[in-house]
Amino acid sequence: MKAPRTARRWSRGLNVPLVAAAVATALCVSLVAGHHRWWTLPGLDALERTSLDARFHWRGPRAPLDDRIVVVGIDDDTRRAFPETTQFRRGYARLLDALAAYHPKVIALDLFFSSPERILRAPLAEQLTAARAALDGVEAPPDAVRQAQAALAALDDELRGDDVL
Repeated sequence: MKAPRTARRWSRGLNVPLVAAAVATALCVSLVAGHHRWWTLPGLDALERTSLDARFHWRGPRAPLDDRIVVVGIDDDTRRAFPETTQFRRGYARLLDALAAYHPKVIALDLFFSSPERILRAPLAEQLTAARAALDGVEAPPDAVRQAQAALAALDDELRGDDVL
């Protein structure tokens, strides 16, 4: 059986490879454009990280442009060995203090804290601050109260990560 005359005319004028390429391109562009905005494509982030690692590996090591510039990176091994450095803002403050001991002209950080650091629930943190203030008002306290003052002051200072960073 022969195809109808209009169907033969349509297929003869249609460039099938060009249409297939245009449809595939439109599909890929829409998938990439929607990635992270409306949906997540499985494996795309891992592919990007692997690609980035490979590009740096192929590029090879580079000599520094200036010996006065030092980049301090915190890798996974350092995070495992010293978790408090990156888990709490107090750890970042200690790191900055250690770097500042070398008297650099500039320290630049690439950090983003999306929310305030909350180590204690708000009512407990308020209790701690109130207890410290109450003990600070005691004149000539006995040794036990002085020890409690010191402990509360140290704890309060340790838990105020947002204030120090």
